[in-house]
Amino acid sequence: MKMNNLRLGRIDQYFLFLLLVTICLNISFSANAEEIVVLCEPYPPYHYEVNHKPVGIVIEHLSQLGIKAGFNITYHFVSTETKWEMIEAQQAQAVLGAVDQQSKEFYADFFYFPNEVIYSESTVIFARDNFSREINTLQDLRNQTIGVLENTIYGAELDEYSSVYRDFSEDLETLIRKFANNRIQLFVANENQGIKALQSIGMESYKIMPFKVKEELFFLQIVKEQAGAEELLQRINTTILAEQE
Repeated sequence: MKMNNLRLGRIDQYFLFLLLVTICLNISFSANAEEIVVLCEPYPPYHYEVNHKPVGIVIEHLSQLGIKAGFNITYHFVSTETKWEMIEAQQAQAVLGAVDQQSKEFYADFFYFPNEVIYSESTVIFARDNFSREINTLQDLRNQTIGVLENTIYGAELDEYSSVYRDFSEDLETLIRKFANNRIQLFVANENQGIKALQSIGMESYKIMPFKVKEELFFLQIVKEQAGAEELLQRINTTILAEQE
């Protein structure tokens, strides 16, 4: 009995030793991870702060990417003016934000752009199944009534288009209820949020129009003048590629 207890005690000590080694290695890897500063402006629900803590859909994606690529990210939420001041003072390695093709070309002298986006999201037009018209362009909405949310920016193209009637709702739940009750045949929403909202009420009879109102493409923009910028870009590209395989 004493011999068995002795063996069990040694086994327990062995496993305790392995546990301590694992913890130490994890601490070491974390300590050795490269620290990078990322600048961004508040843009809920994608990247913003709650009680000084960075949160949001894109923050989650980028933080996970950072762990896999081997660097720790410190986020600074700043104004546009402060962002450029910090970039000029070489106080940040990257900027996070939504960028379209025109902006990518305009800022090509300042930033490296990874081959793939960190996160993308589309704003689309949902239609009832029996809606006969196909919406391929903005002009196809002429004289139509679309459900939209109050105090929401959908992009200059749709926001400035005057040949469409708008039925406003306070929130997405109200908008979906109007759609389900056939009070409106079209509504504009974030694609993922719209699908989830329709599924939540068990509505499956709808279709999404080909025309995209807006597409948000979120890039981690690497500051070119920072030391190690090309290496950081390579690590991000390699990590994103590995995730897609």
